[in-house]
Order: sequence, then structure tokens, then C-alpha cells
Amino acid sequence: MTWQRGEEGEIIATPGQMQRFAIDKNFDAVRSDPRNARYLRPLADPRAEELALAFADTNYSVIAHDHNGFATLEDSAECFEQCLITARKYSCEPEFAELICPGMDDDDDTDPEVA
Repeated sequence: MTWQRGEEGEIIATPGQMQRFAIDKNFDAVRSDPRNARYLRPLADPRAEELALAFADTNYSVIAHDHNGFATLEDSAECFEQCLITARKYSCEPEFAELICPGMDDDDDTDPEVA
């Protein structure tokens, strides 16, 4: 089965990609997979970690809003931790980043409003 995003049916991950990136059907990192162990701790680059924290906070806020909060503090903490793991993975793995946010890291940095 191929996983799809939204109503447009845009394909965002095949089962092979999910296995290669060690993610589940919700695109959460499989914590028991050793390939994700490095994302359970802060990134070595302080700037990359700062950006990952900001990205995680944004994603967490959207999820919390969409679900009208969390039932428990544990659920809230688990959600934020998963968002942070995903953000760190996004920062370190360009192919995973392209899967999550297609086109975000295109080489064309030209702002059409400025040009």
C-alpha cells in the first residue's frame, strides 16, 4: 500500500521509503529502530538543534490545536518528543526532508517579490 497526503491523493511515501527512513504509517520515527537513536538526543550543531526545536514547536502547536489539546501531560510530552525527533531527522536527512516538505530545499533562493 502507498501512503497518500490530503484529498489530492498526492503520494508522499511508499512502503519502501517508510522502511528506508524507519518511519511508521503516521510518519513517526520508529524509536526502537537503531537508525533513529541519534535523533533521541540533541544535534551536535547548536544552530541545527535550534532550528529543529523551532520546527518541532510549530508542528506540535498545529497538532495540539487540531486535537484540542492532549488528554494527559504524558501524551503532550510524547507528541512534542516525536515532533522533535522528526525535526532532527528532517535537518540531517535531505531525502527525508524532501518527503516531508517537497520543494522546501530547492536551490533557487530567488524571492520573486524582490527580483
